[in-house]
Amino acid sequence: MSAECLLVRRAAETVAGLAVEGARLLTESDPFELIAPHVVELTHLNLAQASSLLLHRFAATAPAAGRPPLDALAAAVERFARPALTRLEHCIAKRSAFQVAQSLTPLLHRAILLASQCCCVAVRDAAADTSITVPLSRAVTMLGEVTTEAVLDRAEHLRPLDSSRIFRAHQAFSAEQAEISRAAAALLDAGAGSGPGEAATAASLFVEGDGSPFGGMPLTPVTPAAATVLARALAPPQRPAVRALAPAPELRTHTWRNDEMRKFWQVQCMEAHGLSVPIDRLALLLLNYVGVECTMAHREAMMKRLSSLPLAEPGCVAEAELDGCCAEARRCGGLR
Repeated sequence: MSAECLLVRRAAETVAGLAVEGARLLTESDPFELIAPHVVELTHLNLAQASSLLLHRFAATAPAAGRPPLDALAAAVERFARPALTRLEHCIAKRSAFQVAQSLTPLLHRAILLASQCCCVAVRDAAADTSITVPLSRAVTMLGEVTTEAVLDRAEHLRPLDSSRIFRAHQAFSAEQAEISRAAAALLDAGAGSGPGEAATAASLFVEGDGSPFGGMPLTPVTPAAATVLARALAPPQRPAVRALAPAPELRTHTWRNDEMRKFWQVQCMEAHGLSVPIDRLALLLLNYVGVECTMAHREAMMKRLSSLPLAEPGCVAEAELDGCCAEARRCGGLR
């Protein structure tokens, strides 16, 4: 497993842990602040991959809940979000400019946030209410539509991203998040937090800096336990998960027949492109790796041969497909 793949899976696992541990991803007005420290090292491609991992875990968990409101959310995820994110992964891998496109960053941040919120809802029966799942379904649907129409379809026609459409989507996302947080606070707060007696007890443990009664001035704890008690009394209530989140899918593994090909793929391809490499990029990598001059004629010949392979994804070569050329590479003297 490559270092980049480990980074993606570790980040996705951490975010999934936040979704299971508490409901703050639903109740906070800006829940991305909880996620941001754990995804700061991820590239655009990594963010799309981590979001897809989380949505896969949600889709595997939702049927076990047996809650009709979750069925509509799962349908929106399967119809709109997951296909769009899969296409986006391939698009970013093919176009290096998309790795640094600033218009994409907030959209990918929204994608991983929505994926984590879906997981948060799936493990809590109290959250599987239409007041939460309906705006969340709208947001998930909008994510798929704006990714497809403002990014992917335009990229396929060599047109720039539709920044104005993306901006309008962010405004709509904010409105949906406000509705989700209000509904979640109303549903999840009931009977889940500290009572007024505990808050009053915590307040009595504090005095003003000059020793006068509680009156709005900066406060100083009387006992070491005071800060802990007050924090517990004022902390957002948390509803525990009632079911486990489905595990992440196992990585596909390929047993290489040619060790030279395996080393080339792991060193030159996997770190930058993941599970598949665009044909034009792979042609350059192969020519450079074997020390052949990258003339137009050489590139054209290499791309023509790679294009003749039985490719599962048009325009991209996967590891098993490249390994199919091992006998031909051996007859030609190998890669070195």
